[in-house]
Amino acid sequence: MAAAAPADQEGDRIRELPGQPPNVGFSQYSGYVTVNQARGRALFYWLVEAAPAAGPIAPLVLWLNGGPGCSSVGYGASEEVGPFRIRPDGKTLYLNKNSWNKAANLLFLESPAGVGFSYSNTSMDLYTAGDAKTALDAYAFMVNWLERFPQYKYREFYIAGESYAGHYVPQLAKLIFEKNNGTENPTINLKGFVVGNAVTDDYNDYLGTFEYWWSHGLISDSTYLNLKKTCLFDSSEHPSPECVKNLNLASSEEGNIDPYSLYTKPCNSSASLKLGLGGRYFLHKKVQWSVDSMSRHQCNVNNEMMVKQQPKRPWLSRAYDPCTERYSNIYYNLPEVQAALHANTTGIKYPWKTCSDIVGSYWADSPRSMLPIYHELIAAGIRIWVFSGDTDAVVPVTATRYSISALKLPTLMNWYPWYDHGKVGGWSQVYKGLTLVTVAGAGHEREGISGRRIVRRGLQRADPDQVVPPSGRADAAAIVARARPQVVAVVVRAGARGQAGGVLVIAARVGGAEAAAALAAEQARPPPEEAPGPGAEAGRAGDLVGLREARLVDGDEGDDALLPYILAVLGADAGRVPRRRAQISQVWSDGNYCRAANSQVKQMPLA
Repeated sequence: MAAAAPADQEGDRIRELPGQPPNVGFSQYSGYVTVNQARGRALFYWLVEAAPAAGPIAPLVLWLNGGPGCSSVGYGASEEVGPFRIRPDGKTLYLNKNSWNKAANLLFLESPAGVGFSYSNTSMDLYTAGDAKTALDAYAFMVNWLERFPQYKYREFYIAGESYAGHYVPQLAKLIFEKNNGTENPTINLKGFVVGNAVTDDYNDYLGTFEYWWSHGLISDSTYLNLKKTCLFDSSEHPSPECVKNLNLASSEEGNIDPYSLYTKPCNSSASLKLGLGGRYFLHKKVQWSVDSMSRHQCNVNNEMMVKQQPKRPWLSRAYDPCTERYSNIYYNLPEVQAALHANTTGIKYPWKTCSDIVGSYWADSPRSMLPIYHELIAAGIRIWVFSGDTDAVVPVTATRYSISALKLPTLMNWYPWYDHGKVGGWSQVYKGLTLVTVAGAGHEREGISGRRIVRRGLQRADPDQVVPPSGRADAAAIVARARPQVVAVVVRAGARGQAGGVLVIAARVGGAEAAAALAAEQARPPPEEAPGPGAEAGRAGDLVGLREARLVDGDEGDDALLPYILAVLGADAGRVPRRRAQISQVWSDGNYCRAANSQVKQMPLA
């Protein structure tokens, strides 16, 4: 019998949010966790548990938004990966079909104190926030939160975030790793982290951003050269006056665009340049405002007319709505919403805002690079996934690629397209310990792409170096033994000249006893007694002549996206491999590349 939930956990349960759709099928909790009793500092959280289809032991993902000083409730939960979207009336909600809670439990944290509903009774805390204190408070939050929610102790844990959370996420991961060091079974079971369009390394971020602006025709040749001359070696938190001068010039040349989604109209087409764009370059606070809060002021009261006149918004790419911040500012200031969320229990005197101008303006410390932390955590076996929407001009894909290139990691899979419902969804490159995924047509917040697919690709899929060639069942058994809980095992049987049938396994979704049982059932079957297929030459031990079987164990819709990483040409006779999907875009295994469509597999040269 399961232990009863702690009383304070039950007190945090959200019965129903105002305007919430009926029968959502998952539980929600929200409230405060004290991180510093002496100073009266408490952080607000919102837990959205995984949908039933994700399984009983789905991973826990902590989501952090950047700024610095911006709300994970306002952005992450309401505009990006959360289960609900707010309608333009600011009062009702609808379901987000791409919510990450279809694959994981989502824990949104408003951090640091002073952001959103999070608060401190010591007002000076709002003026002294910085990277170091934010990481310490987030760690204290997790330790205390797990005491309130002990069912998540030892659960697979990932940290995710975007923009300036490119600083929060790796620094918190490093702190957790250090605290866990030497502990055999840590309660915070950190497995990896995910960052999107992330501020990573000042030099490379500058370099890639200026290149993106210039190559997309946003700035002049002379401004491009002057930016590289005056800014490349500056701190992004404290740029030189000459750098700021050229950034302002770039802003003027770019005009009134939505830098978060380059080909989308801004929410308010009449917004002034300074209001709409003035402070969004990285962390440059030209009027001492944070990167996110400055450019987010586009959606002001004048937008009401635009919303009424153009309800269908025909220009919006990938269903992106640039006015969602306005809806959040209405919804989260409703007294009935705050009551349902157990928020603002101390009667904060100021209204809830998506970004805190105070916190962002007085940011204390910001290391110039996260790359040393990447190296340290990769060496320790922490998995890293980096996403980048390729229409974001704030932290663009070129900046991300320059930063990752600076790590000088070995490449395991070179640049290749990935597919979403039969169409190219973006491109990816797999390095040892890190995977880069770009998302075609997506901006800073990557609206409109399948969150469930992202979580499965990023959090639940086995690393490429865990894939073993079908050289023996002992290796396959070892892979399954290491499989993380809630992972589907893809089992491929193959025959080889002069060998018994081997087994190729990638752990991607079942794990534990189920995967072990699946493998045992495979091993119990007699080896194939078939002759080598065409192309096999006598005397070449290990020549692979054909797939005998490829199937998903306990798979469901979306898991077939894993097959491209498993189905490989192991011989000329692979065309008869059964599949659940007719189209398979890119396939890889052990150095063999091929393409398959409509169940036809064609050999391509070795990479």
